[in-house]
Amino acid sequence: MQSEKFKIGLLISNNSLDYLNNELIRELHNTCDVEFSIILSEGIYSHNNSTGAKTLHFIKQNGLFRTISVVLFKLQSKVENFLLKKTEKNFAKYSATFDVNAFDFITKKLSVKAHYSKSGFVVRYQADDLEKIKALDLDLLIRINTPGIFKGEILNVAKHGLLSFHHGDNCWNRGGPPGFWEVYHKKPATGFIIQILSEVLDAGKVVYRGEVPTLFFYELNKFHLFKESYPSMVLVIQRLIKQGSFDVETAIPVSDRLFKIPNFWQLVNYQTYLVGDISKKITRRIFHRTGRWSVAFFKGEFGTKPFRDAIKITNPKSRFFADPFVVNFNDKTVVFVEDYYYNTKKGVITAIELADNAYRILGTVVEEDFHLSYPFVFKYENQLYMIPESYHSNSIRLYKCVDFPLKWEYQKDLIADVACTDTNVFEYDKRWWLFTNKNADTKSNFNKLDIYYTDNPLTGEWKAHAQNPVVFKNSARNGGSLPAKDNQLTRISQKHGFCMYGKSTVISNVKKLTPDVYEEEIIQEISPDFFQNIKGTHHLHSNGEYTVFDYVKDEFVS
Repeated sequence: MQSEKFKIGLLISNNSLDYLNNELIRELHNTCDVEFSIILSEGIYSHNNSTGAKTLHFIKQNGLFRTISVVLFKLQSKVENFLLKKTEKNFAKYSATFDVNAFDFITKKLSVKAHYSKSGFVVRYQADDLEKIKALDLDLLIRINTPGIFKGEILNVAKHGLLSFHHGDNCWNRGGPPGFWEVYHKKPATGFIIQILSEVLDAGKVVYRGEVPTLFFYELNKFHLFKESYPSMVLVIQRLIKQGSFDVETAIPVSDRLFKIPNFWQLVNYQTYLVGDISKKITRRIFHRTGRWSVAFFKGEFGTKPFRDAIKITNPKSRFFADPFVVNFNDKTVVFVEDYYYNTKKGVITAIELADNAYRILGTVVEEDFHLSYPFVFKYENQLYMIPESYHSNSIRLYKCVDFPLKWEYQKDLIADVACTDTNVFEYDKRWWLFTNKNADTKSNFNKLDIYYTDNPLTGEWKAHAQNPVVFKNSARNGGSLPAKDNQLTRISQKHGFCMYGKSTVISNVKKLTPDVYEEEIIQEISPDFFQNIKGTHHLHSNGEYTVFDYVKDEFVS
């Protein structure tokens, strides 16, 4: 444990901070025993240079055609930002700027000269400026808003190096612009890394890696990517201070390709996609086309029969069933499902009784003023309990079965003041574990998995796992469960496609589960190819006697 303040240098090229960097500094100040120093890196890219001078320099370095492409791209971005202001309620807050000099807790400040190469990309610092920075005796240097590919001793002036974001998955996307190429190539997820910079662009030591769902146009995707990734920087630094070292990712091959601002024809392709996508959305709304979920089942444990042989449960008119969990209790086999009503735009929990290859819809068993789905059921001391997804209640709610299968009563909030989706609870290695997908943003609850644990699922205090979020990628969100075999835990999760919720179901083996460590490995992915004309599947459950799953297809809904 460090006995004195952890010293952090903030490398900036101007005094104006965006909202996220401002929050980053304040959060570190409020949660860690840190001492900040501001290092103002002045050079050709400083905001002190005139727009005209920077433009002439850019034309000289890149040529007229490239300059025109950059101008068109910036115009495209301005149009999209205008749309964001109209559609994203928090956009104005995140667009605010702050003066770094307003931080009264930062008293150490120095200026250094950034020397950029003729290309305008590579930056170095002279020996006398490097000595000034070394004199600060920094534990960590963070690149805040200083552009460039850093070369030389600046990478080593702090004990733990120079830390920076790259908003892209460097396995295939090095360079930029952040969040654009994922939309252009219709990638399901947009990645980011936090890295200790090296002299090779976006190929430093990775200390954190995450993904968010790709949204359908560039500036929206970038806005969402930045907003969701910045809390991870706080998490990484908090762990560094606590542990004394980074958790460095095992080195993996990175892409040799460097992406740049799109050229004219790439912009045309991108705009053509946007027009087509918006037209499809409008057409679907006019003709009431939507993805409608359905549930199917077969008798037997998972893996004993192909999904195509399963029996489909017919949806009632103007409703759909999804998220099935099958339970055998008191000599009855019942599937509990999300039962979504289109007219109220709200889900309830409904019971469906199974008998061999037949089914009977019994009716609603849990209904609230808010939406319910994902009716996870577990047994404790010979009693059945349900934890339906109750995101809109801002809590994880527990219900007890008092008359199987139709009567359930609310007991308590297992965890209050938290917005979570798709919660699983189970016993393993003398502890009870709670896996959930926590986030305050409905666009983000697909990609983060949090774990809690306790000694008693009804009365114990749920403690947060040391690595939360333990998974930050596509396939983080829970999607059912399978019984453990030979003490091998599996986790069922769902993957989204490009701008599509519930594309496929993933089965992972849990390799390690302790209060401090979580590891899993994907072993199988179930694609939506078992019935005709379906486009997604996102849930699987088996109790060993029956297997249930769901699927989605485009339908007209009146």
